Amino acid sequence: MSRKKLPERYKLLRPYIEGKKVLDLGCIAHDWRQSSQENWMHRFIVEYAAEVQGLDILEEDARKLNQLGYNIKCGNAENFDLGTQFDVIFAGELLEHLEDFRGFFESCKRHMKKDSKLIITTPNCFGLRYLSGHLLNKLNVPPEHTCWFDERTLRHLLGRHDFQIDSIKYVSLDREFVKGIKAIMSRLLEKIPKSSPILFLIASKKES
Repeated sequence: MSRKKLPERYKLLRPYIEGKKVLDLGCIAHDWRQSSQENWMHRFIVEYAAEVQGLDILEEDARKLNQLGYNIKCGNAENFDLGTQFDVIFAGELLEHLEDFRGFFESCKRHMKKDSKLIITTPNCFGLRYLSGHLLNKLNVPPEHTCWFDERTLRHLLGRHDFQIDSIKYVSLDREFVKGIKAIMSRLLEKIPKSSPILFLIASKKES
């Protein structure tokens, strides 16, 4: 992937994964064909991390990607045990798909050391593109999504499961997917504080 075209999420993620042992949860981008593209997040993580384990429920797609050299196990992010710990656990655009949050966070904690980081990206329900879509009755919500979050609900949710949030950033969508006048308008609108469509969260386990 060209460094000039790196989306904002990738630039934010890179310092946390570089040279680290990383678990990438829900790593397949819909199917193995889409995941073969240059802008696949898991591919980016593999490029910079020292060691990467993927986990996804799509068994056949995981098998095909493993044939291409990736290391993806089939499993459910709400209940998994890989028998090892990681420096970083990344859950990109995954949280909004889940039902069992307790199972997810407990599984993550089993795989984290004292200084490990949990990194979550998820849609910001108060991002202007989602609010405008809702008001205009044009909001397309994928059928696999179960919920929406904002900064406050994320803080409440992680606090209930014994995580402390180190930082939350508001992030623009990948620029290569928005062109022309839409790109210009998007940049202008997202200058409004907290209006960007993606939340980028860094969390740690609370000290007992």
